[in-house]
This record gives sequence, structure tokens and C-alpha cells, in this order.
Amino acid sequence: MGSEMCIRDRGSGSAGYPGFTPTMDTSLRGTLGDEVVLRVRAPYPDFWRGQTFTQFDGRVWRVNSATGRRTEGPDHEVQPAQGDVDTGLGDPFIQTFYAELDLPNIVFAAGRAQRVLLAAPMWARPDGALRAEVVLPAGSAYTVLSQRSGATADGLIAEGDIAALASPAEFVAVPDTTSERTRSLARQLAAGSTYETIIGIQDWLADNVEYDLDAPVPPAGADAVDHFLFGSQRGFCEQIASATAIMLRTLGVPARIATGYVPSERDGVAGVWLSRARDAHAW
Repeated sequence: MGSEMCIRDRGSGSAGYPGFTPTMDTSLRGTLGDEVVLRVRAPYPDFWRGQTFTQFDGRVWRVNSATGRRTEGPDHEVQPAQGDVDTGLGDPFIQTFYAELDLPNIVFAAGRAQRVLLAAPMWARPDGALRAEVVLPAGSAYTVLSQRSGATADGLIAEGDIAALASPAEFVAVPDTTSERTRSLARQLAAGSTYETIIGIQDWLADNVEYDLDAPVPPAGADAVDHFLFGSQRGFCEQIASATAIMLRTLGVPARIATGYVPSERDGVAGVWLSRARDAHAW
């Protein structure tokens, strides 16, 4: 099985979400249910990352094929992934995940994971994604130790333009279908630092596009980002994340897409965060 994606399709919320397969087609629309997928015991909510996508052809994102480092467990030490920066400023963050449905072999975790307690062999991929060598059935549990980022707005502004660091080509590659008006918009929104540029992109999207789960799919042959930004101007997390990543890449800023879950509520009695199938998210 290695670290390849393994999905047991028994109606689980995650199995129905295209962001948890090796490809994510931005032209697909799915309907996700209200069933609880994960219960997470943690002191505060976070983004529970599962997948990372690097390659984009204008419509479809693909995961990097590198399988990474295998450890036997049950105590897995996770090495820094590509792009991780350990400043030593972040606080430790412990999460325990309880699978409520049969899940694929994705090991969800808050970034950046440093240690995983999982009673199965595991692969830590170079892109930061974690894979068990077995599917994770309902009732299974594992614990993750992550390091929270100690970044501040002032510190990120002081970093300046990350494009000046000459990132690896795969993280700034854009498809041939990327339109000139997409590139032009990115240049218009570029600011003094990468952080300020990202804020500018977020603000523009908030003012000019509509979050809509029933957004139309791009026409055949159309670039999905161009269609979202200048055609429909309607979309949801996959379109918003894709547009942000591609505009940043046109500016030479490395960017990838991550998918996973966000918690929608807290069970105060049990002391856990709940993620339902409809809480699948891309960022």
C-alpha cells in the first residue's frame, strides 16, 4: 500500500470529498452530509490538514508523488517538511483524533506535526502530509504533537517579499492556461511584503466574489481560476484557495493547496471539537 491514497467508500464524509484523493478537480461539485467525521480533543480549534497539492494544470490539482519517510511506530518522529521553518517560538499543541466514520489512510494533524502516536506504520511525505499504511476505521484514535506558529503580523511584514528567496520551481509553477488578466490582477494587488500582498488578495476576493456552494463549473477548456475571478465570480473554498495560490505563484511566491477539516462546534460535555462531513475545507 505504501503511502498511496487508500479509500474505503462506505458513505463516509471524507471518502465523498474530492480533496482527499490524489487529484482535486476544481470543476467538480459534491454534496457533503452533516454526519460527524472527527472528534478532536485539543485546547483550541485549528485547521486539521490532511492533503497537500502542488501541481495544477488549470483545472485539476495533483499531489506530489514522493512518498517520503516511513516509520514503524507507534511513536513516529516527523521531520520538517519542505517549506517548514522552525523558529523555536511556537508553543507545543497536542491533539487526539477520534475517527467517527471509516476514513482513508490520511493522518490529519495541525501544522506543523512533530510527533505522531499511531499504532501502525506511517509515511511522512516531503509536502507535510501524513499517511498510515492502513485505512483508519471508525473507532480508531491517534495523537499528534504539533508546534504552533509563533509568527506575528509585524514579523511577517519584516520578512519582505518572499519571492526574492528564489523558491523551487515546482512551488511557483503556473499552467499555460493562466490568463494575462489573472497575472495583471496579482500585480495590482502586490504590496511591499508577501504578507501584505496576501492580505490584499484576501480583501479583493472578499469584495468581488461570492461564496456559493452551487457555483457554476468552468466551461470546457476554460482556466478554472480565470473563470472564477472574471467569469462566474462565484465559488467556494477550492476556487478561493486556487485563485490565491495561482496569483501568488505568478508573483514568484511559493504556494500550495491544503485540504482537511475545520471544527464547526465544540462538545462542551465531552471536551472535544467536532468536524462534520460538510466541514471539509481547502486553504
